[in-house]
Order: sequence, then C-alpha cells, then structure tokens
Amino acid sequence: MNQGDLVEAARARAGFSSDLQMAGALGIHPARLSEIKKGILPADPYEIFRLAEMANISPIAAAAASRHKRERNPRKRAYWQKIMEQDGDFPGGESSRDA
Repeated sequence: MNQGDLVEAARARAGFSSDLQMAGALGIHPARLSEIKKGILPADPYEIFRLAEMANISPIAAAAASRHKRERNPRKRAYWQKIMEQDGDFPGGESSRDA
C-alpha cells in the first residue's frame, strides 16, 4: 500500500467527499494532503497513524508499508516486509506479499 492508497482507503472508510474535509480532520493543510497522496513527500508518523485509523487498518502495518516502499537497504526492506506480513493485509487487493 502506498500513501495514495492509504489516503483513498481512509477517505472511503471515513466518508469524506473532499480533500478539504479530510485535511481538516487530520489537522493539516489540503496542500500537504495532496503531497502525501501523490507521494511527493512522505507522511509523518502522526499522519500515517491517523490515516490508518480512519481506514480501519493496522497503524503499524501502514507505517511499515510506508517505509517499505521507500527503503533501499535490502536488510531494512526485508524487516519492513516482515512487519507487514505479521500485522495484516491492506485494503484494495494488495497484500503485503505484493508490496
């Protein structure tokens, strides 16, 4: 799951109809939400955990997925993969094995 997937899962689960509503619920600027959604800048831990809560998925697995996607070190990437597998799958059809 990438950051955009996490934002969309949170939007669908929480029923937000706009980025403005969602950003307000997160306490961030709508432009910041757009950067997260597009993967321009990584979400910080607070944003990841709040989005995961809104999406009703494990915050630990969401944080691991976020790190896994950006990690270049094979050892660290394998660790994040392990955490994702231990903590569950993600909405949208992508399992931790596909990440």
